[in-house]
Amino acid sequence: MYKQKVISITNLAPLYRKELWTKMSQSLGVEFWCDKREIFGIKTIDFIKNPDIKVRAVRNLYFKSVLIWQSSVLIPLVKRMNKTDIVLVLGEMYCISNWIILLLCKLKSKPTLIWTHGLYGNEHWFKRKIRSFFYRLGTQVLTYGNRSRELLIKEKYDQSKVHTIYNSLCYEEHLRLRKALSLNKSKTFSFFKNPELPCLIFIGRLTQVKRLDLLANAFNKLNKDYNLLIIGDGSMKGVLQAQLSEAMNEKRVYFYGALYDEQKIGALLFNADLCVSPGNIGLTCIHSLSFGTPVCTHNVLLDQMPEVEAIIPGYNGFLFQPNSSDSIRDGIQSWFDESLDKTLLKSRCYEVIDLYFNPNNQIRIFNSVFNSILNKT
Repeated sequence: MYKQKVISITNLAPLYRKELWTKMSQSLGVEFWCDKREIFGIKTIDFIKNPDIKVRAVRNLYFKSVLIWQSSVLIPLVKRMNKTDIVLVLGEMYCISNWIILLLCKLKSKPTLIWTHGLYGNEHWFKRKIRSFFYRLGTQVLTYGNRSRELLIKEKYDQSKVHTIYNSLCYEEHLRLRKALSLNKSKTFSFFKNPELPCLIFIGRLTQVKRLDLLANAFNKLNKDYNLLIIGDGSMKGVLQAQLSEAMNEKRVYFYGALYDEQKIGALLFNADLCVSPGNIGLTCIHSLSFGTPVCTHNVLLDQMPEVEAIIPGYNGFLFQPNSSDSIRDGIQSWFDESLDKTLLKSRCYEVIDLYFNPNNQIRIFNSVFNSILNKT
């Protein structure tokens, strides 16, 4: 049972963090202060159905979609300061209240943790220095990826005070689904003319930033020995359907639409052969690997999300040149030319999730960091 009392001041309560937050509340004594509303279309945790998560509502204030202030935080925090061991703050540098919280905690000698993307490596010199200064206000820093941790260390941040926390989805649910699912392409992909062909898959919002036009061009350049499944909805849907009209008529391309049923998503990912994400890849990478499907995306790490680190090129996926449909096409052809065993590929995909990108590993890291801070204090 936990001994410490931790307040985590964060922006939203994204649904994908339900399992992690439950474990953090139950085993680590964390109380979450956040805006409970569904903002920017991000599905949030239903706290009535999840009473094990300790939560306190705050109100976010935005300017041009950027979080700049969280109300109902400062005064309650001051009142709770003496009864709190650690304050965990999201690394939103543009949120003014975060600066005040960190400065206030430093003044009161209260340990703080900053949970953040960290440095990307493509920041302008001035922005990089401001971010580095912001992170130094915390007692220690948790970054989503190893690359960001290394960048902070290059900025002379004490390496003993910066840790990789990774990211995760509903891991326990995915484990249960893995055991229940079976390889049955004919049933799963009955909307294709030939369901047994290798299936390329994309899941996410169909927006310009995802660069699905590159995927469409690459697919049109491939021979006809592949199917393509696109799950999601968005502004680019009509454009993509026009690009892929011929293949759609041949029943080699299928637009599934928006889908939130994890059991159905699991079956589709489990039976697909390769997840292709031409733009930046984030949790889609973890989602796909969790169901044993290799992933490919572009190789400009400066512009990538930290979850790209789950891809081990040649092992559970590959990286291709950005903005190049030819590179995507060539990468897909080379990948399938290897004729790797499906069972072997699935075990490789599961491996990185089971070792790193799961709530149990995150809890272990949080617990270790909490203990190190409190022992020093």
